[in-house]
Amino acid sequence: GTYIYHYFASVPFLILLISVCLTGESAKHEKAYRIAGWIVIAAAGLLFVLLLPYTTGIAAPAGWMEIGKNVLHIWY
Repeated sequence: GTYIYHYFASVPFLILLISVCLTGESAKHEKAYRIAGWIVIAAAGLLFVLLLPYTTGIAAPAGWMEIGKNVLHIWY
């Protein structure tokens, strides 16, 4: 298994890469890049909320855990 601290070193580089990709050509297609940026932020927020009980081990309702088991195919 991989522990979460193995990912800590790559997080700043991922943030920089995403920001460079979303602002690189923004003068030509400003609206499209703005929409793409909001989609990335919304997806990150949604995945954070969905996966938080699995990654931290906090108590969650059984229905919440079933969502992960049936939809996301997470085995807890």
